[in-house]
Amino acid sequence: MGGSPTVRGGGRVRCSLVALALLGACARQAVVVAPFDAAPADDEPARIPAQAPDLQPPASPAGAPGPARSPARSRAELAIGVAGIGDWVVTEVIAPAFEAAQDEWRIRVEPGESLPGLEGGRVALVLSASPLDFPHRRKGMRETPFAALGFAAIVHPSNTVSYLNPAQVAELCDGRLHRWTQLNRMSGEVRVLTAGDDLCELALRVLLPGSKLVAGARRLAAWDQVVTEVGQDPGAFALVPVFAVEGRPVKVLSIDGVQPLYGPIRSGSYPLGLTLRLVHGKDPAPGVLELVGCATGPRVQALLSRRSLALH
Repeated sequence: MGGSPTVRGGGRVRCSLVALALLGACARQAVVVAPFDAAPADDEPARIPAQAPDLQPPASPAGAPGPARSPARSRAELAIGVAGIGDWVVTEVIAPAFEAAQDEWRIRVEPGESLPGLEGGRVALVLSASPLDFPHRRKGMRETPFAALGFAAIVHPSNTVSYLNPAQVAELCDGRLHRWTQLNRMSGEVRVLTAGDDLCELALRVLLPGSKLVAGARRLAAWDQVVTEVGQDPGAFALVPVFAVEGRPVKVLSIDGVQPLYGPIRSGSYPLGLTLRLVHGKDPAPGVLELVGCATGPRVQALLSRRSLALH
């Protein structure tokens, strides 16, 4: 298996213990958010993913008393279905920003739920990679695009292949093209690599319907490991999220003559790009519209820009 106008944002909320002592009030826990990087330019390649900002309060010096805390209060839960996409966009980006801004809410991820779960009231929102069809729109469902996710076809630098079309990508992934001589003059078997999550399957299901990963594909723990292996194996091929590729010793193939750069992914002109959407019902549950606003707002979009996923 991202983009839109550049958004910059960020800042820190600092709480002065001296000022609080003078006011004689109980100190509140401070929320620290790391400064955001600028979103990449349209012709920039994807970036290696950065860690989500540290949302933990700063530690008190050794031996010093920590700030007084207000009694913990229970948070209402907002359930999001993420079936078939993976929960990292929610757990690493949206949830920390939303829960920091809306302290009465806690996000609960439901990996097995999709649109039927929204219809049945089991979740309040669904993370989707496909546009709503007419029957669901007719039921009053609404979608809000908030991120774009591109996928890059990569091979070893010595591979003489430079260009593929989407059909050839599907045939490499599902094993119909299993020897490099079927594409160029290289000898040897095609060795398909992927990571343990379901992002590659998502890309194939949505972008290349009817195709699936070959049964013999080698699964590694993380995309970083996949890219490293491709850079070391002349026969390897992988379809990886573009944020894992920048600066790595691999060859990135153009698809229908288009490279997986930030601008083409964002505009939709790159063939292997997905738009991620948040979908809710006709009568959204409490907290839903606030979460959608958070996902499309400057804080989350700045975080997404670190991974070349921003859409707004």
